[in-house]
Amino acid sequence: MTLSDLLVVHSAPTLAGIKCASLISLANLDAKEQLPGKELQAKGLSFMSITAKNGTRLLLVYREKELLKTIRNEKAERILRNFGYDGSSISSLLSRLQQRFQAENCPH
Repeated sequence: MTLSDLLVVHSAPTLAGIKCASLISLANLDAKEQLPGKELQAKGLSFMSITAKNGTRLLLVYREKELLKTIRNEKAERILRNFGYDGSSISSLLSRLQQRFQAENCPH
């Protein structure tokens, strides 16, 4: 399967706008495979490689505006603060998520 095929299969709810984000595990990708390009980003999708270990990459596929709406409520912000997320920006939240995966392997 190509990266595009894997994205469709494993992150369909996010691609369809049903979920704000999907975390997918991609194993044994061809080294030439790059993160998705501008054509998907133009459709409101963002991609972030969370971690890569032992030939497997965890890729976060998300819709930034919807993700921000989801985490911008009092209850979600309180929970995130308890786990060391400062909530100031999406980039800082995702950076903290990356740090937790690197330090704890699977932070949840």
